[in-house]
Amino acid sequence: IVTAGMAIFANTFSNPVNVMEVLGEKIIDIVVDVVNTTFYKCLNKQENHPRIFELGFRTLSRLSTDDSCRDVIVNHGGIVAVVDGMMANLENAIIQENGCNILRRLGGNDLEMKLKIVEADGVDVFIHIMVSHGEKANVLSEAFQALSCLSVDKTSRNFIAQQGGVMLIANSMRMLADNVELQDSGLAALCNIASDVEEDILDASDIYAVVNDSLERHANEAAIQRQGLALLYNLSIRGEGMPSKLMSNGCLRNIIKAVENHTRNPQVLSPALSMLINLSDTVECGKALVEEKTVNLITHAITLNVENLKIAIVGCNILSVMCQKSSSKRKNGFGGIEAVVYAMMIHYSSEYVQDLGCGILSCCSSHSFMSSRALLDIDMFDIICKMVEVILSAMSGFPRNFQVQNNAIMALSNMSKFEENIAVLNTEQARMEIVLNKTMARFPECQRKCKEVLEVMVAV
Repeated sequence: IVTAGMAIFANTFSNPVNVMEVLGEKIIDIVVDVVNTTFYKCLNKQENHPRIFELGFRTLSRLSTDDSCRDVIVNHGGIVAVVDGMMANLENAIIQENGCNILRRLGGNDLEMKLKIVEADGVDVFIHIMVSHGEKANVLSEAFQALSCLSVDKTSRNFIAQQGGVMLIANSMRMLADNVELQDSGLAALCNIASDVEEDILDASDIYAVVNDSLERHANEAAIQRQGLALLYNLSIRGEGMPSKLMSNGCLRNIIKAVENHTRNPQVLSPALSMLINLSDTVECGKALVEEKTVNLITHAITLNVENLKIAIVGCNILSVMCQKSSSKRKNGFGGIEAVVYAMMIHYSSEYVQDLGCGILSCCSSHSFMSSRALLDIDMFDIICKMVEVILSAMSGFPRNFQVQNNAIMALSNMSKFEENIAVLNTEQARMEIVLNKTMARFPECQRKCKEVLEVMVAV
């Protein structure tokens, strides 16, 4: 009779929103109370009725998708009831999968609820699930998400790691390496849990190799690339020794491959380019960043996504790094200049982009682009004209920012040293005189460079 009643509940609440509208909160309250009371009667009698728990968990899982129903479940002791029910039925995959789903939804974005789940031994039950169901991808995926939900601060993350959470997630990912859903949820969980746990635990789990293997196996899966690269980024900022550990496991190859395969995806590009910045001090990455193939790949990706402010910022950062590392007069090439110019044009109100952009342009050699032959190239002449335009716009837009003014006048000064560039500078002569005179008045330290530019133009 009890099983039949639970089955009716499970089927009735297939759409909890509609049921709430039809039956009202009072009926929901009674149903949740009956379900939880039934769980405890079974547990207290130490009777094994897995079907009752399966149906009861299915009911709570469906109700937990609605905000108002979640409060009812918690108020009737649902957190403890679910955890205890899961511990009593550890071998039942259906119960464990639904139980993880319920607890994750109850935790939601509510810190108090998450702490209640931890206090009810939620971490312990998730750890037991990963041990008992090591080959069931659907169960593990729910357990990973639920465990990740509880990693709310450094204390909780270290507690999860010390209980074996990081090790078990890494082992499961290693065993089920081809399962896309499990890899995605595993990487997302590690991204939340592993950011500040003890490095010894990370080393023991061989997390670096696991992440890189996942990225390599699922090179075309954008979600996995995004999660994996975000995790690598979090790891890369931990300490001095971390970049070398990541490099030794082949992450550079996977990062460049991610940029190549997901050129139009900002969510993949952002962590990929950020990783390249963090690894740029390593010898291997430093060499890669000045190779023409890599330079062209990165500048092309930035240009395609330049309207995205986050990509514009991280893109200018990586171009700045590449510019500093290059010993060639060509620096970032025409494509790099173009990417910076368009970033500055589109994000004219972003002081950060303007500052970075002027810095890059100040260290690039415009002479390598503006030769006598380049003057006949309409596209190249146009982009160099735009370069002068964005420099002046940055100076006008942020007149009180010394760094913007200094880098901008440095770029103009560099251009003015080569005869081929004078024709470009003269296209903005009137505006340049106004802007540079204002800069000299505000920043005396910029006067010499400003005068150099103005004198060249007057002489012509």
